[in-house]
Amino acid sequence: MENAIDGFFQRIVESALNPLLELLSETLLTTPDPGQIPEIGVLWNQSWQLVTALYVLVVMAAGMLLMTRETLQT
Repeated sequence: MENAIDGFFQRIVESALNPLLELLSETLLTTPDPGQIPEIGVLWNQSWQLVTALYVLVVMAAGMLLMTRETLQT
């Protein structure tokens, strides 16, 4: 008797939950293709330029520190 009741409730929950999970997976839990959003390319380009500029500044600062190392110690 217990198995029949458990099986009945299991079928009810599965029949109610499966369509809900399918709806969520098709709408809320999907990621759009990056090619569909042109702003992503613009954002990527701007962030790449910013990272490159910061890298250049760090390398220049390290070079200046190495060039002035002996001068600053005396």
